[in-house]
Amino acid sequence: MRTYIAPGNRLKSIYKQVENRGILHVDEERAYRCRYVLTDYDGNSSSVEFSLIGKLQEPPLPKKEGIYFSYAVDNLYKKDDFGIFVPAGALYENLDFTRRKIPSKKYCSDIHIIAPSVPPLHKAAEISVRLTEDKLSDKRQYYLVRLDDDRSYPVCGEYANGWYKAKITEFGSYAVSVDTLPPTILPIAPDKWSTREKVILKISDDQSGLKSYRGEIDGKFVLFELDGKTGRISYRLESNRVKKGSEHTLHVVVYDMCGNEQSYTNSFVW
Repeated sequence: MRTYIAPGNRLKSIYKQVENRGILHVDEERAYRCRYVLTDYDGNSSSVEFSLIGKLQEPPLPKKEGIYFSYAVDNLYKKDDFGIFVPAGALYENLDFTRRKIPSKKYCSDIHIIAPSVPPLHKAAEISVRLTEDKLSDKRQYYLVRLDDDRSYPVCGEYANGWYKAKITEFGSYAVSVDTLPPTILPIAPDKWSTREKVILKISDDQSGLKSYRGEIDGKFVLFELDGKTGRISYRLESNRVKKGSEHTLHVVVYDMCGNEQSYTNSFVW
C-alpha cells in the first residue's frame, strides 16, 4: 500500500488532507516519530508507530536493468519478436522496463514476461507478439492470453502477417494461443419453460470468451437478457410476439471472440 501519491496518478481528487503528496523528507540527523492509521468505512481503525533514524549518507544509485519508461511521454520498445507501446499518461510513475521470453511448445509464440509489476494502466498499451508457429488457415482463431499462475485470461486483438496485436491494461506474462472450439449452449429446465413463461439457457466459452449471441422464436428475433454472473440468457415469453397455445421453434446462435459458433434448436409448447 503506497504512502505517497505517484506523480502520474490521475485520481488525485479522491485523496483528502494531503501534504507534499504524502512524501516524508528525512533531511536531518535525528529520529522521526511516525504513526500510520488505517480506518474503514465504519470508523474502525488500526495504527502502527515506529521511528525513522536520519543519518547522513550518499543516496543509493538505482539499479538499471532495462529501459527507462516515463509516465509523462510516449514509450516504445521493439525487438524482432515483440513490441509494446505505452502512451503518455498510462503509467503512475517512471519505471525500469524489462522484458524476457520463455520458449513454449504449448503456445504459438514464446511467453513474453513484461516487468516490473505495476498497477493497472490508466490507458491501454499496445502489444505485438510474433508467432513462432503459424499453421491455421483461419487466422481469427488466434488470440492472446495473459498467464497468471495456472490460469489464463483471454485478450483479443487481431492477427497481421505473422504477428498478433492487442491492447492490454496491465503488465504480466503473455503468449499467443489458439481457439478452434465452439462455445457451449445448455438449456436450463426446458420442460418448465411453458409453466414459467420463460426460456433460459446457459452459454459459455472456456477459451477466447463470448462475443455475441442471437435468439429467434419461429424465425423472428427475440431479445434475450444476459446475466453476466451466471452466464445465463433468458427471454420472458410475450404474447404480443409469440403466439400462445401452440408449438414454437427456438433457435439460438452463440459466437466466441475467435469466430467459432454454436447453435441450438428445439421445439417447445406455450
